[in-house]
Amino acid sequence: MKSKLRFKLLLTSYLKSEIRSAALSIWRDNWDNGETSRSTHDIMPRVSNKPVGWNREEIMFVAGHGTFPSYLHRFNILTQENCSCGGKGDLMHYATKCWLNYACYFSYHRPILHRIVTYPRTIEEFKTKELAS
Repeated sequence: MKSKLRFKLLLTSYLKSEIRSAALSIWRDNWDNGETSRSTHDIMPRVSNKPVGWNREEIMFVAGHGTFPSYLHRFNILTQENCSCGGKGDLMHYATKCWLNYACYFSYHRPILHRIVTYPRTIEEFKTKELAS
């Protein structure tokens, strides 16, 4: 009787592990080959079931949600998606190219940008940062 119970527990554990592995593989494939969330993919190219430890504001920022012209244009709130300087008004433009918005916008978001830019993108980076702290 005990051996049957043990076998069932081992089988259940094995099946859960296989299902989890298959689901993660499908998720990775969809993430790498999808057409949406590319700005988030650029910042976090790997998926994981472990939380990143970002707060709501940081997640919204990385996803490009908020007061970016490209985001507001998607919902017909603005008639054009361009920034005041003429470039595409998305997260990467604001963070890397826009000289008009940098001073006012990123003085508030500087801590968020720092956490996002220094977030480890590979397991090796993560281990190195974890050992350093």
